[in-house]
Amino acid sequence: MMGSADAFLQVGDAYWQQGKVMDAIQAWENGLTVDPTDKRLRARLISAYCRVGDIQKVLEHLKALPGTEQNFIQVGNFFEKRGQFDKALMVYLQGLALHPFSAQLQALVNACQRRVPAVAPPPFEHREAYGGFFPALFKTWVRACFHPREFFQTVGNSRDLSPALAFGVLVGWVSVLLVSPQYLCPLFALSSMVLPVSILLLPFLLWAILLLGWLPALFLLPIVGLIIHLFLMLFGGANRGVTVTLRVTCYAYAPQIFAAVPFIGWFIAPIWMSVLEIIGLAAAHRTDTWRAALAVFLLILLCVFAHLLERFLPSLGAYPSLP
Repeated sequence: MMGSADAFLQVGDAYWQQGKVMDAIQAWENGLTVDPTDKRLRARLISAYCRVGDIQKVLEHLKALPGTEQNFIQVGNFFEKRGQFDKALMVYLQGLALHPFSAQLQALVNACQRRVPAVAPPPFEHREAYGGFFPALFKTWVRACFHPREFFQTVGNSRDLSPALAFGVLVGWVSVLLVSPQYLCPLFALSSMVLPVSILLLPFLLWAILLLGWLPALFLLPIVGLIIHLFLMLFGGANRGVTVTLRVTCYAYAPQIFAAVPFIGWFIAPIWMSVLEIIGLAAAHRTDTWRAALAVFLLILLCVFAHLLERFLPSLGAYPSLP
C-alpha cells in the first residue's frame, strides 16, 4: 500500500541512493505522518539531518527515538569527527538532560566544553547537565561574575528569555532577603523605643519581603533592558535583537548579591553590574565595546537626571510665586 510507512521508507531509500538527500528527507518525514513510532524512519532522518547539518531537527528526532544514551553518543561522535564541536555539545547536553546519570555523556560534555567554551550555554539553561537546579544556578552566577567575556558570548547564542529572567529574578530575590534585615531590624529597634508596638510589625514585614521580594526584579529587569536596547540601537550596536539585550541584562544582574555586604555593598554592586552589562552587550551582540559603554552610560545619566528631578522639583514648587 503506497500510503504505508514502508512505502515511504522505500521511496526515501531510493532517493538517498541517488544522492537526492532533500527528497529522501521529505519522503521519510511523510512516512512519519503515517506512523510516528517507526524507528527506522527516525534513524534515517537523524542520519540525513546530520548530513545537512540541521542540528535542531537532529535533536527533535533523537528525543523521539526510544533508546539509551548511545544514540546521542553516536550522533555526537559524528559531529566531533567533522570538527563541529558546537553541534556535538548540543547533542551531548540533550542526551544528558534525558539521561542525567550517564557518566559517559557527562565526560563528553566536559570535553566539548573545553573545546568550545563560547558555545556551551549558561549552566542554568541546562540544569540537568550540571547536577540540578542549585549547582547550575551557582555555576551560572560564578561564570557571569568572574568569567564574563566567555560567558556572555554564550548568552548571545540563544533567544530564550525565560531562564535568563528566572535567574535575574532569583538573584534579586536573594539580594532582597539578605539586605532587608540589615536595615529593618535596626530601624524597628529604634522606633520601638518611641512606639513599642511597632516592633510587632517586624515579623509581618519580613514575611511580606520573603513572599514578594522577587517582584521588583521581575518588573525592573525588562524595563532596564528595553531602555538599554534603545540606546544600543542609537549607537548602532544592537546586532542580535532585543531578546539578547534582555538576556544580558538579566545575567548581568548577578552582582546584585554583593549589595548585602555591609557599608560598601551598595557601591560595589551597581559598578560591577554596569561593567558586566558593557562586557555582556559587546560579547552577546558581537559589537564594539564603546557602543555598549555609551548605551550603559546613557542609562546611568538618565537615572541620575531622574533622581535630581525627584529631589529638586518638590523644593522648587515650595517657594511662593511672585506677584
